[in-house]
Amino acid sequence: SSNNGGGGFVTSDCLQPINEERESNAERLLNLTGNSSATAVLLAYAIYYFYCGSTRSKSPAIQILSAILPSVMLPVLPHALRLLLATIAKRVVMQPIIVTCPCCSMEFNLEASSELESSTDTAAEAATEYWKNANT
Repeated sequence: SSNNGGGGFVTSDCLQPINEERESNAERLLNLTGNSSATAVLLAYAIYYFYCGSTRSKSPAIQILSAILPSVMLPVLPHALRLLLATIAKRVVMQPIIVTCPCCSMEFNLEASSELESSTDTAAEAATEYWKNANT
């Protein structure tokens, strides 16, 4: 939840279920980076090693490179996976929320970042005035 009252017709009560769903989706994405992803990476490399060992290469250098490259990438790949999933989770949380004006039925995007920042009522009112000036 946020400290921001939302200003105007958008209140923290109406945004709470939306924010909880977004946070839940982001948490599910971040939970994918646990031990099971590291196990999946190890399993994929084991299959890769068995595949490389069962095929004959014309060049010993390519065969050596095929054996060494995964060993170098093994510690890096789980971190890259975590970074990718964290970036996706951040986008899920930060995507704009579509709200509809009860007066004119016009839809507009409420920036999620404004809901996550701590602000005073004055800032919320200033944001409301900015939207009114831009959209009415």
